[in-house]
Amino acid sequence: NVRSVRVAGGLGTIARIVCGLDRLEKQQWQKVWGNTRGYCFDLDELVVDGTSEIIWIAVPWRGEGIHSDGSTFPRTGRVTFVLQHLDDQWLAVHSHHSRDPDGKL
Repeated sequence: NVRSVRVAGGLGTIARIVCGLDRLEKQQWQKVWGNTRGYCFDLDELVVDGTSEIIWIAVPWRGEGIHSDGSTFPRTGRVTFVLQHLDDQWLAVHSHHSRDPDGKL
């Protein structure tokens, strides 16, 4: 009998690595998403591949970051999702958001 143990956690642009959904939300998500507006996916560039059991999705995104003085700056990047077909629904089992590379070594 195999049991699946799922521990919410992640890493990001602010939090290096975080264990637990509450910590992930407070230390990464709130700090980024609370200072972002106009976030959207560029669906014209969406790429999807996979099987009837698991698929991956890659798509660029864009939005505006908000500085502490209220001024904004463009924020662009890409996201990858891995979805698994379980119990008649698609469940995101992995996601990764990243900013566009700056081209510097």
